[in-house]
Amino acid sequence: MWGGSLAFVLRYVLRVTLVTSLAFTWACKTTTAELSGEETPLLVSGKPQMCAAVRGNGHYIVTHFASLARITEHFGPVDGIAGGSSGSITAFVYESMLKNPVLRQCGSRPCTKDEASLRLALLLKSFIGYFDALGKSSEAVAVYGMSELRERAMRQGLGQSVAETGELREKLLGLLSSDDVADLVNPEILEMLNENDPVLAVRNAQEVYEAIALFGKFTTENQKIFLRPGIFDFKAVAKKLGRIGSFYAGYEPIDRDALRGWLDQCADGDSRESYWDVVAKKSIGSTTCGEEFSRIVLDYREKLLANEAGFPSRINEPVGSVIPMLISTSIIHGSRHVSEIKEQQARYLKNLSAQISPGLANLRFGYWGNSQSVAALDANAPGYGDLRTKKRLNLGTTSWEKILSLSPAEPGLAKIQVINEELASAGGWSDLSPTQVLDMLGCERVIYVTRRGEETPFASGIASLLGVSNEEIRDLYSLDNPESSFSVSLRRASGVWCTDWNRFKDTEFLPMALESYRADFLTADESFSRNVLKPYGGLVQSGEIKGCSDMTAHR
Repeated sequence: MWGGSLAFVLRYVLRVTLVTSLAFTWACKTTTAELSGEETPLLVSGKPQMCAAVRGNGHYIVTHFASLARITEHFGPVDGIAGGSSGSITAFVYESMLKNPVLRQCGSRPCTKDEASLRLALLLKSFIGYFDALGKSSEAVAVYGMSELRERAMRQGLGQSVAETGELREKLLGLLSSDDVADLVNPEILEMLNENDPVLAVRNAQEVYEAIALFGKFTTENQKIFLRPGIFDFKAVAKKLGRIGSFYAGYEPIDRDALRGWLDQCADGDSRESYWDVVAKKSIGSTTCGEEFSRIVLDYREKLLANEAGFPSRINEPVGSVIPMLISTSIIHGSRHVSEIKEQQARYLKNLSAQISPGLANLRFGYWGNSQSVAALDANAPGYGDLRTKKRLNLGTTSWEKILSLSPAEPGLAKIQVINEELASAGGWSDLSPTQVLDMLGCERVIYVTRRGEETPFASGIASLLGVSNEEIRDLYSLDNPESSFSVSLRRASGVWCTDWNRFKDTEFLPMALESYRADFLTADESFSRNVLKPYGGLVQSGEIKGCSDMTAHR
């Protein structure tokens, strides 16, 4: 008995020592700013102090940036992050912002931590302003575009043309060839629309229309979401996201002096507790903060498009080059199952019956990160034993280009993506509450950025279609099960940024961002009330909100 207990204790100590050593080594390597050689006041040496677990939410992504902005201006920046699906895009852009040297230089002197935090918070708020500036550019479409594309299809009367297949096909081809969309469209979709077989041509036009019409509905009614090519090519989407990341990282051809001057004037004390709609109207000389930011964005884009190949892109850099992070996607593994996926997707294109159902035994929850982060994932020093943790898979280190072409490619937006002969990705729906993995990274405090309500039926619906049993789904996602992975996630969180983004329409970006910026912050951790940059008025020390608090703890 004692021998077994001693062995367990020794293994645990070794795991703790390993992850603590890795976290300390990584933090010491990455909390100095390579671009200017100056030490950044934004991040603390040692293991990550405050991390953010970001729940993916598709085209509601602006809410992530509003939430992180408010967190940053009150409690300082997060120095570790985890997320999947649209949360992977958020992590990419956030890490890009941390690389920008203008965060650290206020005029002719180094910024204080408070000043640097306000500058970072304003960059996070400006995310919505970036797309206001670009309007209907391909970058804007890459982030928000499918909801806009669906609205455009409805305005053009495509819904009334479903029975008139020839007209429908021509209208779809016209819609998908518009300037802001054309270079994002998946070539497989164009092949479907240009099918010569008259029977398949009828069916394909209806299928493409359905893919557009159902965007944002996150339906899991049938297997087509695993088989039908997505409207957008996510490799092309990733490259457009690279433009956004490079801008926020301060890469050429951005005018850094202009961006630094803009932050000097606009990221002052008055910007704290004011969202973009207010800050953008602030007068600076003969213009406003919003107008000047738009000018900087448009100047950058014009110069970039003149010689894009001649400038570096953030998309080519590895994940976690600045802070520890883990980015998730769902994985179907095994050569037999990957071959089956290819075969069934080919059958779908021929209008033959097709189905993919690997079951939980062949489904894993994969994570990318830098070498230290994935080593900590493997070690699981805290000793989590929930089902999602048991199914975790170390995907290693890779480029942001690969990650952003896979994790946001959710079923319904894209078919299952084959990575290699052994692995296929079904998108980042698998871990929407990644607090456990941040604990594995050694984060002192974890803020879970989420929305109130039950676990989404999208994740459980996908799992069911993939052959996961009802009992296994309960062990993963049920808030009524105290040992489910979701319940464990909520208990681990030091605080929950509890938004209500689901109550807004798809294109109500400013209202949903404002709600998220002012959301309740549920926490019993007293450190969020003291030694902060400024106390947050929305802090709630106790409360029961489904989806934001562990309801099983109050029974």
